[in-house]
Amino acid sequence: MKLLSQITEELGSGLKRFRPRLIFWMGVSRLLPSNAFVRLRALCYSCAGCYIESKVSISDHIELLGSGDVAKRLSIGEGCFIGVKVTLALDLSLIHISEPTRRRG
Repeated sequence: MKLLSQITEELGSGLKRFRPRLIFWMGVSRLLPSNAFVRLRALCYSCAGCYIESKVSISDHIELLGSGDVAKRLSIGEGCFIGVKVTLALDLSLIHISEPTRRRG
């Protein structure tokens, strides 16, 4: 009985992390060659539920880690460029990536 309880607990935990929409669009993103189709890859992450502003370039796959709807916790501002081999842990907080504020004067 203890084994069955452990299996049930593990399956329940795994289902909480199962995000079909995110898995699908991250898979599409992985099919694109690195440093090519950078705007199309940004569109994939937008379709996955991330907030992606215009003119964002993502050069390679981004690994999004965490529980729940992690895609909604990622926001990338206009004109940002995301490089290769990026992993973001989005368990508890929102991550907003944007260019620095420029002072005018």
